[in-house]
Amino acid sequence: MRAVPAAAMVCMAAVAAAADPVPIVQDGHLRAVIVLQPDASEQLAEAVAEMQSLIERASGARPEIADAAPQGMVSIHVGRTPAVEALGIDLGDLDGDGFVIEFPDEETIVILGPTDWGTEFGVYEFLERYVGVRWLMPGADGTYVPEMATIEVPADPVRDEPAFFSRKYFGLRLPEQQLWARRNRLHSRIEFHHQLYKLFPHSDVEEHPEFFPIRNGERYFPPKDHYYSGWQPCFTAPGIVGAAVERICAYFDEHPEAESYSLGVTDSGGHCQCERCRALDPGRKNMINRDHLTDRYITWANAVVEGVLQEHPDKWFGFLAYSEIFEPPDRVQMHPRLIMTACSGSIPRRARPARS
Repeated sequence: MRAVPAAAMVCMAAVAAAADPVPIVQDGHLRAVIVLQPDASEQLAEAVAEMQSLIERASGARPEIADAAPQGMVSIHVGRTPAVEALGIDLGDLDGDGFVIEFPDEETIVILGPTDWGTEFGVYEFLERYVGVRWLMPGADGTYVPEMATIEVPADPVRDEPAFFSRKYFGLRLPEQQLWARRNRLHSRIEFHHQLYKLFPHSDVEEHPEFFPIRNGERYFPPKDHYYSGWQPCFTAPGIVGAAVERICAYFDEHPEAESYSLGVTDSGGHCQCERCRALDPGRKNMINRDHLTDRYITWANAVVEGVLQEHPDKWFGFLAYSEIFEPPDRVQMHPRLIMTACSGSIPRRARPARS
């Protein structure tokens, strides 16, 4: 009889010791229920409804939502159910959009993330990985669900998180498009829209006139009926950093769930021409032939970010690389919590060839 190498014996033992797959549906007969965390958000309830619907489409058997699994059936726990809380699962430094799929015993499956987003994405991973679902394009016809009389889940723990912190596909406006994006784990977490006209509202004309730009040697106050466009604050005005920090901190106090705040400039230029602001500029044009004013803006934004992080250290900040701040700064380093989104609308369109 040939001797079996020790390494091969170890591998054989590991295979023998591997847990049996956990049955969800066997030959069209349901073997599992879903246990949803108490007081679940609408977000999680919708994800679980999708799980029920797609398992039924695949197998003909629809798992019910229950407080616990009947004897001999598997319980799929979604979120922080009492049983999951008792397990004390360590999510460690897992990203908020990350999740785990764990198998505490042969009749229990846990889908859990640090946030509802993570748990929701764990549900979609479960459906893709074990049911074979694919969300190929928006709309009901874009969801592929294979027919499976038996659905078994290998009892191998899964721990996953996105490679990119924020994920967005521009141009998805219809509800079915946005739902398709969520199913594919897109989640925009960085606000970057035009925002400074809201951070410095029209009431500042009376309360803080020094926040408004110098234009052609005079202080410019934008008209109230067109306040959202055509001007930028004076980024070097006395007190403007402190006012921004105070207002943004107040926003996060009122909206603790918000992960980011936009520092996006107001639309259509109109930057300050005072000596203090000009002293921060390199004095050149940028690649789209606008005055290169990024250094003055980033100097202000860095100071605001630093101030807010002292009270809200877990927040992020977005802005638009747009018009006069289209290129990176020449002289200052951008704060790592400040995330840029390139605005292609700043790039002048090339002249189109005349039709013959």
